This record gives sequence, structure tokens and C-alpha cells, in this order.
Amino acid sequence: MEMTLRSLTDDRGVDHEDFLSRAEILQALGNHVLISNCAQYFQLVEILSRYTKKMIGLALGLPSLLAIADERYYADLPGGRLEATGRLFRNAVKLYVYPYKDPSSGEIVTADTIRFPSPLQHLHALLLESHRIEPLRRYREDLLDIRTPDVLARIRAGDPSWRSSVPPPIVEIIERRSLFGYARDGIGRDTDEEKQMSRGLCQW
Repeated sequence: MEMTLRSLTDDRGVDHEDFLSRAEILQALGNHVLISNCAQYFQLVEILSRYTKKMIGLALGLPSLLAIADERYYADLPGGRLEATGRLFRNAVKLYVYPYKDPSSGEIVTADTIRFPSPLQHLHALLLESHRIEPLRRYREDLLDIRTPDVLARIRAGDPSWRSSVPPPIVEIIERRSLFGYARDGIGRDTDEEKQMSRGLCQW
């Protein structure tokens, strides 16, 4: 599991306590955690490529796939979005994309049913046909209804229903360490520290 320091950087710097908390949460689920300073996926791939010549697979959600295609994130690259795509898939790289459930329509959108605007639709089709993008087929549909901001809001409000949306080991850690605005008396906290932590949970 990879987390980037870039996602929690503001004018006050990085909240290291938040990162340690999130790393502990991921480790409790049996995952090793890599903390990087990569702002873009192609940068992460370039680092991993230094240590292996084998295929690199990245698992990500559909919203992250949409973000990869967003031209705004590549203003500093001479070749823009096309350069970023080329650098991402330059070696043996494959994206395994988790589906998304539209909260308004209930429609499940996958990596092969999503519609990109022209001309991205042609690039999307190429990456699908060459199996550089693979939709994940085995998933629990009931979990697609879980929204991180909603869970966060319930934690901060002292609503105990949040526990049903979080794995038991994570419930124990959040309660034991009072993370993300959780308070033992059932009343959420709103300190500056918790505001920073809550922003981290949203981005996670």
C-alpha cells in the first residue's frame, strides 16, 4: 500500500502523526506500507522500476483513473497528459481498477464502461485492448455504497453506525487512539489537529 506525503502538505507542513496513524491502520489489515513523495502515478512507477524488471500492477479506484486523465495535473510537463501517460505505461505496467457506484442513480461504473470525452476515448480503448487497464471483476457490491466522507462525518458526530462500515481491527484502532475526531464520550472533536486528520482520511 502506498501513501504520498504530497496529499497532506499545506502551509504548515506535513502532519506526520496523521501519516503514522494511517500507516498503522493499513498495517492492521495485514498490509506493508510505502510512504512516498510522488505527486503523480508515473513518478511512483519510475521509482518502482528501479528495483524490478517484472510487471508492475497498480490497484486503484475509478475516481483515481479519472484523475490520471485530468490535464490540469500535468501543467508542468511539456507533453502534458500524453507525456504522463507514456511515462506511466512505458514499462510493463498494468492498472487494476476498482468500480464505482453512482450514489444518485445506483449505476455501477467500471473501467470498461466509463465514458471519456473525445479524444480520450480512443486512448482509453487502446489501453483496454492492450490490457494495460483491467477492470476488477471480483468485488462486493454492498461495499460500493460506503463513502469515506460519510463515514468520517459519522465518526465526528458520535454516530455509532460508522462501525459497520469499517473493518473491526480499524474500529479498535480508531477508538483506542481517538483518531479522526472520535471521542469516547460520543461527542466529536473539532481541534485543528483533528481537522488535519480528517482531511487525511478523506484523501485516503
